Amino acid sequence: MTNHNPGPAFGPRHNITKYILAALGAALAVMLITSFIYRMNHPSLVKQGRAPQQNAAPEQSMSAAATGELTELMRMMQENPNDPEVLQTLAQHFMDTGDWQRAQTFLNKLVVAAPADSRPLYMLGISQYQLGQHAEAATTFERLIKLEDDPMARYNLAVLYGHFLGAPEKARPHLEAILASGTAGEELKARAKAELTGNKHEDK
Repeated sequence: MTNHNPGPAFGPRHNITKYILAALGAALAVMLITSFIYRMNHPSLVKQGRAPQQNAAPEQSMSAAATGELTELMRMMQENPNDPEVLQTLAQHFMDTGDWQRAQTFLNKLVVAAPADSRPLYMLGISQYQLGQHAEAATTFERLIKLEDDPMARYNLAVLYGHFLGAPEKARPHLEAILASGTAGEELKARAKAELTGNKHEDK
């Protein structure tokens, strides 16, 4: 997956959000990278539209510190409802806890507040997918690749078209673009090739 452009720089009053972003970023990155790949290999799980609740439950037990940080973020949002960094941090938090509906609420605001940033669109596409909004997710990822030609977004589109929307002919161009990409990783290319040849890629 290509790196997304960082959000705009902010003043000292946003130090707390930068701290929280760093704390939540690693877990979110793993989730975004593996979400579609895991479900492609487990098709019986994807049709539920939501992440299995047993996977999200441990994350929903927030520490007192995390609760305090969330309270502070909500206060900051009340002061500035269109602050992209605050909106993104809140969305990331709810994605990490598996609360996709609440995450989507903030992401819908974020894509308006930061229209030139591709990351909010990626996050929104993942959230829509998790809620079973497959057509909406495809539309979001199509918007994203017009903004930034992201191979992982193309792969997600191929999975959506090929496995959920009954349009394999729309999946093929995205898979071929991944194979021709100079930035796509070898693992992603292997999965794209497996999709094109009709062979399920097995994790080692």
